[in-house]
Order: sequence, then structure tokens, then C-alpha cells
Amino acid sequence: MKNLLVFFLFTVCSSLFSQSREIQYHALSESYFVFSSYKNIKRSDLLINGMYVVTNEGIMVVNSLGNSADFETFYQYVTTKHQKPITHFITTTSDIEGINMIDFFKSKGVKTYSTRETDQISKAKGLSRAAYFIDKETSFRFGNEIFKLYYPGPGASKSNFVIWFPHINTLYAGCFLQGSGTQRLFHLADADVSAWKGSLLALKDHYPSPKHIIVTHGHYQASDAYNNTLQLLRK
Repeated sequence: MKNLLVFFLFTVCSSLFSQSREIQYHALSESYFVFSSYKNIKRSDLLINGMYVVTNEGIMVVNSLGNSADFETFYQYVTTKHQKPITHFITTTSDIEGINMIDFFKSKGVKTYSTRETDQISKAKGLSRAAYFIDKETSFRFGNEIFKLYYPGPGASKSNFVIWFPHINTLYAGCFLQGSGTQRLFHLADADVSAWKGSLLALKDHYPSPKHIIVTHGHYQASDAYNNTLQLLRK
């Protein structure tokens, strides 16, 4: 009976703890924001960071929340706070952190984008697929903001790319880089570990000193992400 009671209390406490994990929002500027959420994996809460950008023509979201139960809450919060519609969604990877919200945004009439390479991986795995393609190395303007997509080479996956936001000197690196709070590499099933170091050095050469480096896992600001990822690759 005692063991049963302990198990029951543990289960209830774990459930309450998980439910208390609300979405966090962090402002990088008046127009650029990071959102952080949690996904429970094997009784452990994994922190996931995405971004959204507010322009004079609407809002663009980069990558996804961890849990589908949070999708509508996020949508209502962002559109109400800024009094603008979410019009564009971009996934930088075929991993769940990228594609998790594709179907939700489609149902809201949001234009969803991925690269052709990401789409091929998603198609092969039977995962959600974006409606539109975007080149993995391109510059584009959305409203009054400019974004640059860059593909440094294979790493966390064969299709992962990063986004450079020149107006705030910020690199959204996604899963490609890992911050100091991260002690292991994620999603190695899709990774090209042998090529990752070379790709990382190419990225560092391309963007040597960002003001902010935003990563998917761990604390959203990861100024040490280049060095920490290199150390993890050496393990």
C-alpha cells in the first residue's frame, strides 16, 4: 500500500509539474522574439526554442512548439499582443522541433515553407510537409524586415539551414549548434556527424561574431554555441 501511495503521488506531481511549464517569451528587440516551450521525452522536459518576427505586413514564425496542446495558446497570444496575423511559417529542419506546427498553421491559412531537401525527408518518413518551398541559400524581404538563409553543410541533419537576421545581428542556428546547457548532441539518427565539424567551421567563418546566437535546445541565447558544439563533436 505504501509503495502504491508513493507511486500515485509521484505520478500526480509529475503531471502537475509538466502542466505548469508555460510558454516563455523573450524579446530580442521590438520586432524579434524567442519563444520557449517544453516537450516531455522519457519523463524529462526538453526545452525547445523558436522565433517569431513582427513586420508591417504580418508575423513570421520560425520552427515549432514542443506540444500540440500549446499551439492555440501561442497563436492567440502572438496575434492578440501584436494585433497582426501570423502569415508565414518556416521550418529549418525535418525534426519535430521544426515541422511540429505545419498542419496547425495550414489550418489557420498560414503559408508554410521548407526547403526541398527537408520536404524529401518528411515525405520519406510520412511526416507533415510544408506547402511551399524556399531555397536554403537566399535572401528575402518580408514587409520591412530582411532575412538571409544559409546552408553551411550537413550537421544535425542533411537539410538543416540557419537564418541570419541582419537588423539585429542575430543568428538562428536551430539544432545545428548546441549551447553550454546542452551536454549531448540531439537527433543523431539524421545527423552527418563526420561532416558536422567542417560545416560548423564554414558557418563560423560566414558569421563569426553575432550579437545573439539562438539555438533550439537549452538556454535560448548561446554565445558559446560554436565552441560548445565543437567540444560535443569531439566526444
